[in-house]
Amino acid sequence: RCQALMKLAEYAKRIENIREDENQCEAAIDALQTAIGALKSLSAVMLQAALFWEQMHAHCEELAKDKMKKEIEKALKMPEERRLRFWTSNGFKGNAVRYYAGWVALDDVCTVYMERIKLTQQELYTYIQEALCRKEARKKVKELARNFSADLEEQQRAVDDKKFKHNQEIKALQENEEFLEFT
Repeated sequence: RCQALMKLAEYAKRIENIREDENQCEAAIDALQTAIGALKSLSAVMLQAALFWEQMHAHCEELAKDKMKKEIEKALKMPEERRLRFWTSNGFKGNAVRYYAGWVALDDVCTVYMERIKLTQQELYTYIQEALCRKEARKKVKELARNFSADLEEQQRAVDDKKFKHNQEIKALQENEEFLEFT
């Protein structure tokens, strides 16, 4: 983490030293802040999508169980008179309706999600094409680099403080251990 922070700080300093118009820096900051917000939103959406697909997986596994198939096979081995009573029983009809409803729900959800996925894909392609051009992005780089450098320095100080505290704790434990060995 320290190495990554150092590399980022170095990169931010290089960006700061670019001699460009201040307006360019402001535009870069706005663009990157928008990108950060969009990435956070995307992360939340991906977590929701993962949960959805986990639930879909569980639903499909439940549907794939051969419980209904076994019930039908069992009924087919019955004598005809008993089989007719079985087919018309409320228990079998309820189970059959619930089983079929699960498949209908799966079909409906897949159809709806496929349409939403196609729409999202189309919107994504449009958004990518409308993204800032390189010239506009360069406008905001310098200010962003300054803000980024300040954030990196703050993070580096926090890491250094944490490291210092850990080293102090380790030293105290070692001294305590040496004291216990001595006595």
